[in-house]
Amino acid sequence: MEQREKNVIPPLSTFYGAPACPNFDELSADVAFLGVPFDQGGYLRSPAGQKWGPKAFRDLRKAYNYSGPEYSSNAGGEKAGGWFDINTNEWKLSGVSMVDCGDVNILPTQGEKNCDTITEVVKRIVARDTLLVSIGGDHTITFPVVRAFGRYNPLDIVHLDAHLDFGDSMEGVKIYNASCIRRCSELPFVRNITQIGFRGHTVNSVTKGSHDAAMKYGCNIITAKQFRQMGISQVIERIPQAENLYVTLDVDVFDPSIVPATPAHAPGGFSYWEVEETLAGVAKKGKVVGCDIVCLIPDRDPSGIASRVAVDIIIDFLSAVFPSKK
Repeated sequence: MEQREKNVIPPLSTFYGAPACPNFDELSADVAFLGVPFDQGGYLRSPAGQKWGPKAFRDLRKAYNYSGPEYSSNAGGEKAGGWFDINTNEWKLSGVSMVDCGDVNILPTQGEKNCDTITEVVKRIVARDTLLVSIGGDHTITFPVVRAFGRYNPLDIVHLDAHLDFGDSMEGVKIYNASCIRRCSELPFVRNITQIGFRGHTVNSVTKGSHDAAMKYGCNIITAKQFRQMGISQVIERIPQAENLYVTLDVDVFDPSIVPATPAHAPGGFSYWEVEETLAGVAKKGKVVGCDIVCLIPDRDPSGIASRVAVDIIIDFLSAVFPSKK
């Protein structure tokens, strides 16, 4: 009987057609995808449904006739073919191997225990020296995921989001979606934090208290308005050069006209190309060791456009991180 990882559910279909990897001792790939279907850390506007994000990623090809890249094997077999970029007349991700590690087994109502399980599973993957892409789930997952990256010391974080997520507690709860970056800042191996895209007027956006706490820590904050005043090249210059980089992307950093399926969208968000070019610049600032994409609610995405944006932005980011091998 094939050995399977504890606390992990094998995928029925896989991200981008990559092979499944049910046993992490056999993980040998440049990129490992992990579904983290956790949406117990939210409040306001009934955010339940973000747990279906990993399924939406995997099912996009079947549901919407997605014709993007496919990856037929891991590093132990035939190399991936990659995809052709008509903008640059180049093949991207050719020979870059990818695997799907399945989903963390999330238990109902067990918030802190689930966060501990996420950290344990991620540690197993990170130990294999592969770039981890975590698919949420709400933004709570970023803290338990980053908590597992202690071997990459120091670790810098780049955070793209409409909200600061530097809250401290909500009715006594310390680990929730709007506290994820503050909790990350308390990890001893986390160094510089750059936060990009903030805007909006809701209580879940940027409060005076969370802003003051982020500034006291030394966060490098660039609002959506400042982003446009500066231009992408100057924004990238503001990001410190890093030894190791982790990127967390909340899909509400996009304008709600292209990603409406998120619990706390705000007007004035970024276009696809603004995010794509920013991530391409981030990829040059240091060794990217992990990333996550969070806060997609597939049930609010009947057209599939939000899922398509999320799926494509990850593949574009990986294309910037990894040069083709052939």
